[in-house]
Formats: sequence, C-alpha cells, structure tokens
Amino acid sequence: MTTLRSSFLAALVLAALPAAAQGRHPGPIGLAGFADLGAGGAVAGSKADATGGGMFEAEAGVGYDLGQGFRPELGLLAGLAPSAYLGLRPGMRYLLPDMPFYFRLALDFAAPGGSWRMRGLLGGAGAELRLTDLFSVFGEADAGIPVASKAGFPLLLRAGVGFRL
Repeated sequence: MTTLRSSFLAALVLAALPAAAQGRHPGPIGLAGFADLGAGGAVAGSKADATGGGMFEAEAGVGYDLGQGFRPELGLLAGLAPSAYLGLRPGMRYLLPDMPFYFRLALDFAAPGGSWRMRGLLGGAGAELRLTDLFSVFGEADAGIPVASKAGFPLLLRAGVGFRL
C-alpha cells in the first residue's frame, strides 16, 4: 500500500512539472472559479455533525487573483455522505510563483440538520495542471482541526477543474 501511495504521489508531481515552466499570471480580470469532488473520512466525528466516518462532498466556488499568488475564495459545499448538508468555505489560496503547487486555508461552515455552525479550520496543499491559460485540473489533500464540539478531524482528497474569466 505504501508503494502505491508513493507511486501515486510521484505520478502527480511528474504530471504537474510541465506546468511549472508556464509561469503564473492572473487571468484577464482576476476572477477564477473551481468545481471539485472530495472524499475522505474523519476521526472522532459524529454523523449528526456530518463529520463521522466516510465523507463525500461537492464544492463549487469563485475567487479573485490579487497578485503575488494570493486568491481569496468562497466555496459553496454540498455534502452527499454521510448525510446531505449545505456548507460554505471562505478561504485563501496561495499559489507558489512559477510552480504548479498551492496551499489553501479555509473555514468550514455547514448546516447538518438545519443549524449553521463553524465545524473547523481546513488546511491543505495541491497541484494544479494548466491545460490552457483559462482552464486547469487540480488535485488537493486537506486536513482539518475541529472547532465544533461534535466535529471530527477531517482528512479529504479532492480533484476538480479550475477556470479563469
């Protein structure tokens, strides 16, 4: 299993390397969007808080490239498992200059059971492969620190598409 993980990580890095030579520049007006699917699990969470056991969710959002690699973002989240819920993820993405890698911090607000609350703080890193100036694909790994009393420690893998307007 460790060999499989190492091979997957090496393949992800090798796939992202050609984009490093492209350089990063903001889109024509700085707007960016993304859509992804994420799956993973949580340690010590509860199903009532939608952080227990396995998790599967879809996220779509917008951001604005400020320059110097910083992009504030707001994502709309639809939890699909272990229960259906809606959420918001305001955050900040930092794109490493002239590299296909980035870091992301986000607050995780969700409404499992109809009550909106902050579940935790998510941090992650990913790689973005630019296919054109306006379209990319990305993969990301996130880990979280719970804030709510019943929330668990989430670990998520995400894959999706990004675009610039």
